[in-house]
Amino acid sequence: MTRKKAFMWIEAGFCILLILMLSFGAIGIYHEGLARKAEDPLTQIYTVEAVVKVIIPAIPVLVLAIIMAIAALIVGKKDEKASVVEKSDVIKRKKNSTDSYVLPALSPKGKLLRKILLAIAVICLLAGIWNGSMTDVWNKARMICMECIGMG
Repeated sequence: MTRKKAFMWIEAGFCILLILMLSFGAIGIYHEGLARKAEDPLTQIYTVEAVVKVIIPAIPVLVLAIIMAIAALIVGKKDEKASVVEKSDVIKRKKNSTDSYVLPALSPKGKLLRKILLAIAVICLLAGIWNGSMTDVWNKARMICMECIGMG
């Protein structure tokens, strides 16, 4: 593993950690806001104080991710081998094709990662439908369209 790849893996870890921190924070804010809204229907779910309480712990992770991205760029420029693609890592198109585009081969880990990401996306979509967000988004989109064409 080259140094650039190591930096990129660490950066990816920081990005995933940041996504998890912000996602769980948003879910926590939503649930706390719903509890407040049950007591007082005019209360806002997302308040500035609640958002700041979630964002402040995530700032160091964001800074580390940015530092790792910069380090990966610096190391990548120094490492000439990082730009060389081995023949075993690519699949060439048919020889009679006019373009010379090559596609990287997908490893079994890459295929598994795609399946996991697809499953997470489907779970998030279903969670949004389950908590009623789909209806909110649909109503807002419908109202924007109706106002735009002048029927609303």
